[in-house]
Amino acid sequence: KWHKFKIYAMTLSLLVSAVVFGVAIAMGFINAPYMEAWSFYPVEVELGLSGTAAGLAILFIAIEHMRICFSTLRRGMHPGWLVTFNLLISLLAIGSIVATGAYVTEWNDYLGDYDYPTSNPATTDAARNTGILQQVLLAFDCILLVIHFVLFIGACVEVHKTNKAKRETKTIFIAVPPGGPLPEQVFHVAQPTSSIRWGPPTPRSQQTPPPQVVQYAGYYAPEPQAGPGAVPVVYQQPFQGFYA
Repeated sequence: KWHKFKIYAMTLSLLVSAVVFGVAIAMGFINAPYMEAWSFYPVEVELGLSGTAAGLAILFIAIEHMRICFSTLRRGMHPGWLVTFNLLISLLAIGSIVATGAYVTEWNDYLGDYDYPTSNPATTDAARNTGILQQVLLAFDCILLVIHFVLFIGACVEVHKTNKAKRETKTIFIAVPPGGPLPEQVFHVAQPTSSIRWGPPTPRSQQTPPPQVVQYAGYYAPEPQAGPGAVPVVYQQPFQGFYA
């Protein structure tokens, strides 16, 4: 269930990251004429944080899907890499949310600043459109944070289970064909991998030969079958008792 949820969540994150990337590019085009006069522009921080988080998420999800599709065992990256990538994306998304939220609450005060003169309708429309795009960007940054934070928690749990499974050793008895090790030999299988570590080899001189079927020739041995024309043999034994 977790692996299916992870695939669905990463697919949703891919769509959200594409929207974030597109909104950030649109904000850059709208505000490009007004960024030249200022060494520090508020939109640049939003573009940097949101664009980096979305781009890293797209790269991470693309690599994960490629490994799942082209891997022989249909496995993705190691859970440790999932923890690293999801943590970085979550931190970048948090920074983008803080910066974008601060600018959204104060953006109306910038209408007369940053080359947005209120007397020019074009610049006023640019400022208004930028405020709308910032709100959209803030919403999708929050969705991106929720997705990758959940994936981060799940990856941490998966790493814990993997490390716990590696420390466990199970003893498995397996029937071996003739010529192989003796059935009494026990080998250990390290979980979750299937690598087998054999015990020390047993010399041939110490190996027990297989039991052989022999005819019992004692007192209860069956009498030999006489062939056609043979003279029956009568065995007589003198009685060694009191009346001998």
